[in-house]
Amino acid sequence: MLEHLFAVVPQYVVMSYSTSPSKVVNVVQGELRSASGARRVMFGLETHAGPGANISYADTPGKNKRSQVLSDLKTIEGHLAAYPSYLGWSIHDWEGWLQLPD
Repeated sequence: MLEHLFAVVPQYVVMSYSTSPSKVVNVVQGELRSASGARRVMFGLETHAGPGANISYADTPGKNKRSQVLSDLKTIEGHLAAYPSYLGWSIHDWEGWLQLPD
């Protein structure tokens, strides 16, 4: 399916739905390998309350603060930044992000 998507879109966003940096890296690395530099890939982390523990930072005890999201982003980016197709990250969603304590 990715080959069909990459044929028509210049950018691709992967929603990770995980609060585990290693799981996010594993998923996004696969997408980055498929992109082969031809398309740009970014990933998103869930901060909206409701999807559940280990899916959303808002619902995961010990991870439910902005400082933890930023720390995990730094870890994830450290593994992905070397890929030519890596574009960056996004927060889903802004309201959820604003609800998280510092």
